[in-house]
Amino acid sequence: MNIARAAGVLALVALAGSALTVSLPPDERYLPVERAVIAFGGARETTTILLDDGGVIETDAEKLSAAVGREEEGGSVEGVYGWELIGFDGELARLRVWFSVNATAVLYEGREAAELAESRDFSFVRRVEILSLDSVSARGKTVLLRGLFQLGREEEILLDPSRGVIVDESGEPWGRFLLWIDPEGVPRSGWVTGVAIFNWTDGTEVVWNLSRLELKSPLRRDGLESSEVVIGVANLSLYEPGRVMAVPLLVLYDSETGAFLEAPSGYADDYLRQRLGIVVIRSAPKPGSKEFGLRLVEVKLARTEGSAGEQLYRNLSLAFVVAALAVLSFLLMRRR
Repeated sequence: MNIARAAGVLALVALAGSALTVSLPPDERYLPVERAVIAFGGARETTTILLDDGGVIETDAEKLSAAVGREEEGGSVEGVYGWELIGFDGELARLRVWFSVNATAVLYEGREAAELAESRDFSFVRRVEILSLDSVSARGKTVLLRGLFQLGREEEILLDPSRGVIVDESGEPWGRFLLWIDPEGVPRSGWVTGVAIFNWTDGTEVVWNLSRLELKSPLRRDGLESSEVVIGVANLSLYEPGRVMAVPLLVLYDSETGAFLEAPSGYADDYLRQRLGIVVIRSAPKPGSKEFGLRLVEVKLARTEGSAGEQLYRNLSLAFVVAALAVLSFLLMRRR
């Protein structure tokens, strides 16, 4: 067998390899972030969580004391908010989302709450679960419950990554996902405007601006170092009888992966509002505290070495190269 025939055999081997690699399934879809856990509360800050049933989870001792007209100790809050990628349903990402908060003091305002509490009827508490009740204090229309209270939920949701929206099983959007964003949609300079919350209070939208900011010192979270961040900014304003509130919604994201880094002052989103009845989470630092608010404590990024499809492609390509070299070596030896 001569060299020409050997070259022909090699060409056939290469052609077969090409046909096989072209027929490989397309690369697996992925999110740059596959898991994130965000914490809030703790001894370093004061936390206020406004609920849509009229309840206010509160930790500030001054606010609790003013509410019932006597000196009160501060409450405590410990909370986590997280998500992880389960897989893809077509173009949609299926995520597991969980939220849990434990608290020791909840305020309620209103004549109905005061009257029911007096008779030990706590049917007005519709959002938090009362795990244990230590005391009930009332002053006028204000009721302070102390004990152990919990509010949480865990479920699977569908995310459309191309739009950053949560959709139902029929594909209809019902909320914006704010625990991850696609940074490709944010320009290198200037800003872009979009809807941050579809349905905050009474069906109102919350619009925010997204822009990039280079940091003087990198922001580090669980091994993720961000020298540049994407900042989302909006104003959360609520005016109701007995409630006047203005809280800045400020969220920092990693500019490369879109990972949620922190929301230092206040936070709200469609999932919390529609699934848990949480209107807003507001945080303020205690003296000497440098970290407060919602903050990333655990993150898992997507594999950088490529998807399973890419790995299979490389392995098969290498196998065909080895096979081709083996055939050539065999034919050359036969020629001798």
